[in-house]
Amino acid sequence: MFVVNAFHPLSRPFDLSSVPRVRGREVTLLWADDWWDGPRAGICSWKGSKLWFEFYFDRFLDVPGEEDDARAEIPVEYTAVLSQLLDSDSRILLLHAINPAQLAEEERWHRLFLENVGPRWGDPTGLAEHQRQPQSRWPVFYDRYHAEKPTWDLASIPVVAVWIL
Repeated sequence: MFVVNAFHPLSRPFDLSSVPRVRGREVTLLWADDWWDGPRAGICSWKGSKLWFEFYFDRFLDVPGEEDDARAEIPVEYTAVLSQLLDSDSRILLLHAINPAQLAEEERWHRLFLENVGPRWGDPTGLAEHQRQPQSRWPVFYDRYHAEKPTWDLASIPVVAVWIL
């Protein structure tokens, strides 16, 4: 089943059946760099490897015709195919096998975030919202992040699994 999603950095059709499908707790969320009604991007662990995950599809966010939804441009045939893979409240995330240097860079940014901002969305350590750092410290992280964070070409990073969450 080849599907393209114009809102995921993979700009070419991707065969979702070419890699294993894993569900929920088979993958451990380590931290999320992006969160909207659930994790959208970040680092997870699967089969002993730390991987980058990236949002691919969510039936509630990708319904064509929704007035306030930029994802309404996804063709209806893709939405129908992807929705067949999902339970009523699921989303599809692609797991990418990043290299050791990329992982080290992500871990460095994560440490800086914890030191200067506090726990991330869905932080599995259970750190409470009240344990955030004072807002006066947040620019120490965000100014550096926006100036220095490298961008990746996810199309060149192998997808090793489809995580249905």
